[in-house]
Amino acid sequence: MALLIRVFAAALLMASLSSAQAPQPGPAQGRGQAPAPLLPGQANDPFPTPIPPTEGAIRVNVTEFASLPDIDGVAARMMHLINEPGSRRLFVNDMRGPLYSVSYDGKTVTPYLDINAPKWEVPVQSMGRERGFQSFAFHPQFAQAGTPGYGRFYTYTDTSYMMPAPDFPPAPGGMNTHDTVLLEWTAKTPGAAAYDGGPPRELFRLRQPFANHNAGHMAFNPNSAPGSGDFALLYVGVADGGSGGDPLNMAQNLGSAFGKVFRINPLGNNSRNKKYGIPPGNPFVNTAGAPR
Repeated sequence: MALLIRVFAAALLMASLSSAQAPQPGPAQGRGQAPAPLLPGQANDPFPTPIPPTEGAIRVNVTEFASLPDIDGVAARMMHLINEPGSRRLFVNDMRGPLYSVSYDGKTVTPYLDINAPKWEVPVQSMGRERGFQSFAFHPQFAQAGTPGYGRFYTYTDTSYMMPAPDFPPAPGGMNTHDTVLLEWTAKTPGAAAYDGGPPRELFRLRQPFANHNAGHMAFNPNSAPGSGDFALLYVGVADGGSGGDPLNMAQNLGSAFGKVFRINPLGNNSRNKKYGIPPGNPFVNTAGAPR
């Protein structure tokens, strides 16, 4: 339960900070450094005034389930928790780059993949409180041998590596602080303790105009079954690009990828960059100028 509550608390903190005025860029924060101080008026404690134990109050008991390791003495920045039933494991990420597997009883926490490993050439940009390894999703066929999605999973990550041209540039006027990339990984043995596949395949890249409001959650529809129109389609949230109040007016601009929800077939190839598919049922598939 502690693991679940910590992940929820981290998401709550992200949402709270996203709605606040964006902080100005500060000194770089490494993997083992504590986050920058909060801005005036912000607090780590969402309930600074204790709730009185009056009649009708809900009592919650918490039991520690599992803990992720610190990095250089700094507590893990957990963001997302997924159950992968095919391999009978839970997975949870640290926003600074690692992805861990957790046994169903919570007794075993094992490093599965570190996006920050030099061999992948995807240095995670995790400064501040909103950047980093944002989200991940396992293809619904991840553990099903002989299927197109066998061994495949996806990570959504802010990175300081900006050499490739972005598929989706922002409107002019920003600072172009870093990129956000959607990556596909393919494990040779999905049930292995650690990732045993090769380098990731990049599906698309966003050039971020500001340091906050970067990316968000992504997921496959857990209620879709094989043969249905929504099966194995990946939903990807893209934030408005940052600063405060969307000064580049991208969220309301249908020609911009920012401030949108994408629905893609990660195994398709009819996008503009030919690296993913655009389902024919998407509402703007035939709209001129819409991001592809």
